[in-house]
Amino acid sequence: MSKRTQEQDAEGTFSFAPIHYRSREGYRPLPEWALFFLELGKTLSSLEIENQRYTVALALPTRSYATALIGAGIACARIFLKSDDDSDHIETIYSLPEGTSLKYYDKGKVKKALKKDVMEYNGKMLLGIQIEGHTTIYLKPENVNKIEIADVDYIHLPNKQNGYSVELPSKLALATLQSRSHEFFYRSRIEGVVIGPRNLLKEEAELELSIPQNGKQHYSTGSLSDLFRVKGFVPNNVGHRFLLTPPSSNNNIFVEMLHQVSTDCPFIFDGASGFLRWKEMFVDRDWIVILDQTDSYFPNAVAQLNQDYSYRSETQRNIQLPQVPSGIEVTFFMRNQ
Repeated sequence: MSKRTQEQDAEGTFSFAPIHYRSREGYRPLPEWALFFLELGKTLSSLEIENQRYTVALALPTRSYATALIGAGIACARIFLKSDDDSDHIETIYSLPEGTSLKYYDKGKVKKALKKDVMEYNGKMLLGIQIEGHTTIYLKPENVNKIEIADVDYIHLPNKQNGYSVELPSKLALATLQSRSHEFFYRSRIEGVVIGPRNLLKEEAELELSIPQNGKQHYSTGSLSDLFRVKGFVPNNVGHRFLLTPPSSNNNIFVEMLHQVSTDCPFIFDGASGFLRWKEMFVDRDWIVILDQTDSYFPNAVAQLNQDYSYRSETQRNIQLPQVPSGIEVTFFMRNQ
């Protein structure tokens, strides 16, 4: 299991506040409840407590956009959290045998590359990669996130290559995540699992978002999917951050999913039925439970959560959650593993 700390780089102090959404009247600031969901995800992103699991249950007038926004908050915040995964990736690439086939993401293109030597320059260990003919370039450690191990071995490299195009990070992602947008877009790392309605979530993920630039003269646009990054919602040749499966899926799909995700990944139950049906399988994971008050199973889910609350851990944590807007009810408690 990878370990994350709350230590962040300078860009880790990013804010969701500048984000606007597209309405019929043009771009408008996100409403208070939408910012709350994003900030809640950001808060939960670094919450790891040894031998305990958290439950966050939200009772909402409508479930719309809650999961996608919370998921986006988690994914965006975690890209800035220091993780063993980051150093492990660099160490893995540096230690590969010379001649290993690689993929190099460069300005919206993927190019074939071969691993060459590692050399020290100005106190930094630079990675050499051959990209065509006899041309070798050297990458700083912070740019090694542009390198992935290739799926196939290259017999030789072309004397000149243009590479093939891949989806570029949207202007929204670039404005929000800055130098980490490349890693966020191209490297898959599972940050959570959603059990919920696929079609509804896919539609919500297409919501157009933007960040005003130059005094609202220009907008850095994109979609909620650029930040949420669900496998199946984004192209196969780019990275994803969340797995999603409907609550009607069979048991084997969930068992297989458990093998793909680390134990620090939260499970988001989007709807009462998925929570009631699958909670016992994921009792050793953190839970985010989204409950729509108009759902016919809402009373049953509330009763189950009340029962879970009565068996909560005796050691509770004082977690500073974002200011809760009116109309939203939030329950937070810790469970023993």
